[in-house]
Parts: sequence; structure tokens; C-alpha cells
Amino acid sequence: MQRSPRLRAALLSLILFAIFLVIWQVATVPRSNGAKLDPAYARLVGAAATTSNSGLPTPSEVGAVVLRHLADPSSIAVRNNKGIGIQLGFSIARVLLGFVLRRWSPCRSAFSSACRR
Repeated sequence: MQRSPRLRAALLSLILFAIFLVIWQVATVPRSNGAKLDPAYARLVGAAATTSNSGLPTPSEVGAVVLRHLADPSSIAVRNNKGIGIQLGFSIARVLLGFVLRRWSPCRSAFSSACRR
């Protein structure tokens, strides 16, 4: 029995994504080789300079941060630190406002006679 092309494409995509994640994990895993870092680079990168070999986080670190953000999507810690749900809501509201303003605007097109002066 032959598999459908969509199923084959989905499986191939999942396999390629898994290979990408493994390569990313191996490339960014912290190594304790005792190499001395340049002090200017350590100041620039901050805490990441001491925890990993590169300035990139591992996929597991990214996953932990994503789960932490998704755990409380409507949190408001301080004025500029809002949860991802609130930020997505504001973003969708801005897009909808743009559509509404464009729909009710007398200028439907830049070439319309209502827009010429």
C-alpha cells in the first residue's frame, strides 16, 4: 500500500525538524574545557558566557522558556512585562483596527478621485 504524498511530506518534515534539533543541541551544549573567555565578550553576552560555549541557548533551554511564558499567558508583572496572550490580543486588535480604518476610509485606493487634491 502506497502512502499519500501529504503523509510522506509530513513525515519528512518531522524527520528534518528532529535532525535540526539534534544538531542544534549538540552544537550548543555547554562544555567545560576550561577555555578562558575574552572579558569584553563575557560582558557583552552576560550570564550566557558562563553557562554555554556559544551565546546561543540549547533547544531545551528555549523549550523551558516557552513553557514558562505559555503557563501564564495573561500575566502582568510590570507595565512593560505582559503575558504572551495579552500581547497577541493587542497585536490582533491593531491589525483589525487597520482593516476597519481602511474599510471606512473615503480613500479606497491611492488612485481614487476622492484622495486627489
